[in-house]
Amino acid sequence: PWTIVTYMFLHGGFGHIFFNMLALFFFGPQTEARLGSRRFTALYFIGGVTGALFQMVLAPGGEMVGASAGVFAVGLAFAYYW
Repeated sequence: PWTIVTYMFLHGGFGHIFFNMLALFFFGPQTEARLGSRRFTALYFIGGVTGALFQMVLAPGGEMVGASAGVFAVGLAFAYYW
């Protein structure tokens, strides 16, 4: 059951983690300043868990790795506010 949380801390290679962290570097600080630390952390984890649930429903048995869903949630929040 912990897979839907722990998968966010694994990555499929250098390029995968590099681009996730690059997006977080550009969009994270402004989004966190707008939302506050607690709401930003909640946004990130809710986005990550939601991504895991979608993965389980839409592609059962598929490999789940990476923080892409959480980073995407941060990017969407950035786009919403700016």
